[in-house]
Amino acid sequence: MNQKNIVYDDEIDLRAYIAVVQKNWQQIAYCAIGLAILALVFSLLQKPVFEAKTTVYLKSSGAASQYASLASLAGINLSGGGSNLSDLSELLNSKAVARKVFYEMNLKQRIKGWDKTDLEDERLINSVPGMLKKPKITGGFMEITAQTNDAMLSADIANAYAKALAEFWNQINMTEAQRKKSYIDSQMPKIEKDLAAAEANLKQLTLMASGANLGLNAKSVEMQRIAREVEIQNTVYIMLRKEYETAKLDAAKDMPPFSVIDQAQVPLHKSKPKVKLNVMIGFVLGGFIGIFIAFFREYWEKSSGKQ
Repeated sequence: MNQKNIVYDDEIDLRAYIAVVQKNWQQIAYCAIGLAILALVFSLLQKPVFEAKTTVYLKSSGAASQYASLASLAGINLSGGGSNLSDLSELLNSKAVARKVFYEMNLKQRIKGWDKTDLEDERLINSVPGMLKKPKITGGFMEITAQTNDAMLSADIANAYAKALAEFWNQINMTEAQRKKSYIDSQMPKIEKDLAAAEANLKQLTLMASGANLGLNAKSVEMQRIAREVEIQNTVYIMLRKEYETAKLDAAKDMPPFSVIDQAQVPLHKSKPKVKLNVMIGFVLGGFIGIFIAFFREYWEKSSGKQ
């Protein structure tokens, strides 16, 4: 009997709830529609936000911690014991990268309001990382997302960040073959200049000796000295050329530690505000508010003795 009474009472309560909703359906509908309209107006008044994404790949290695001191010289704070991707996140938020993006993209002229003379560049540079969402990291991949009120600008900033990150990161994590190739590149012009100068001296002395009709004894000492210098410079040049070609082959085999997989494309649709979603949320929330008001009024009328 008790169980039947409980079930009976529950059924009566459920019917009462339905009756309250039916009685106040117009009020509930007004609340739902009214809040949906407010959500629509609010969404339409908001500035559109466009997102552009670029995906980069980071080669797994422990080189980042070894070059943390080199990065600090460029104003980049890399953690010494973190993983590569955590270090890359630090680099992404660094002022050095933001400054490079700021000047290369000429953001002071491209962003409305930034061209005011009273705004210092350093203050604007501090605002550049705020255009990025928190990077999404999956395995060795990182997704860099830029969001602004301009579709083209969002894509350009995302790609500019990827380019700046690649430059800094590949420089910090340069391989042995790349460092060797870079060193030979810097030394080759000097060696070529010295060799050309030695050959020119030898040629000039030979012509002078022939024109003066000097004998072997008169020219042998100076010519032998210059000939030895030419031979030394030529030997160094040949050696460097061989080493350079070897370094080029080795560097070509190395996979760059940082690679851009997908460049950001200009978004065709805005990411915010989500008008349909906001209207739907407003409608549902308005409905719940209307139901709450209906039950509160019903409770108030009963407690006041009104039927």
